Amino acid sequence: MPFSATEFDREIELYFRLVHHESVIDIGTGEGKYGRMLRRVQANTRLIGVEHDADYVEQYKLRDLYDEVWVSDAAELMNELDRNFDAVIIGDCIEHMRKSIGLDLLNFLVYRSKIITVKFPLQMLQNAWQGHKSEAHVSVWSEHDFRGMDYLFAERNFICLVIIRGYLNQTMEWLPPAVMQHFGYANMAEFYTKDPSRLSVADVESRRENWSLSEIRRIIPSGATYILVDELQTRLADIAHCRSLPFLESNGQYWGCPEDDQQAIREIERLRKSGCTHIVFAWPAMWWLDHYTGLHRHLESGYRCVLKNERLRVFDLRS
Repeated sequence: MPFSATEFDREIELYFRLVHHESVIDIGTGEGKYGRMLRRVQANTRLIGVEHDADYVEQYKLRDLYDEVWVSDAAELMNELDRNFDAVIIGDCIEHMRKSIGLDLLNFLVYRSKIITVKFPLQMLQNAWQGHKSEAHVSVWSEHDFRGMDYLFAERNFICLVIIRGYLNQTMEWLPPAVMQHFGYANMAEFYTKDPSRLSVADVESRRENWSLSEIRRIIPSGATYILVDELQTRLADIAHCRSLPFLESNGQYWGCPEDDQQAIREIERLRKSGCTHIVFAWPAMWWLDHYTGLHRHLESGYRCVLKNERLRVFDLRS
């Protein structure tokens, strides 16, 4: 049927009220329920509808509701290798796909979106409906199918909701507290704390940064100023207990890579004399120590390396 169960509609709408997206793709639009909801709460969002059944496009005037309507099998999305979608809705549709296609599609979309919302029924019998063969249920889904992803799962009245963090969403706070409270959690921190195994699929960059921030806090004194070499590719500068300067820097702003070893050494010594206590090389800039061999020798011979791992290399400039 081209209609969707009402379970979890309130939670889905709340999320889209709180989090704005530039584009949303609705896979299996049916009669356009989610398109109408999105028009209410995000009037300026670009809406793309994917509907396999051309009759529904005309019957429910979907072209008047969505900015784009693709009359195609959802599997054809996987040909759009260079296209991203902020948010994806797959509402009461995935059970209409062959299991292999549904799994492939989820794996494809998780790399190209910030969030994916999937809703499906449990053990609901359905064949072709009023001549529409695409309405038949052909695959079985359960929480197990999403285990390799960073997801939230809920079941209500034999309807399941899965909210998946897409890899474009590089944070561990990817659902607002107001949404999490509908599922029994105060916030995302509590969600991960209650089941630490979930951390294994949480955002890689956030985990790496959290570990690194803990190490920096342990090594660098409160109130100190240190040099951060990360090419502005991390969020480590946000640490509250001390101040970081980018490297190279000019008036506190990032100034790019050194021309040569001599410039790098000269600038480090200038900043050390101005009061910087440490220099921290983060993973995006670890290549500097291989490329600027003279700089590396200068640091190794003159200062103590107080931390060396795959994420950070830290030298104490006070020694």
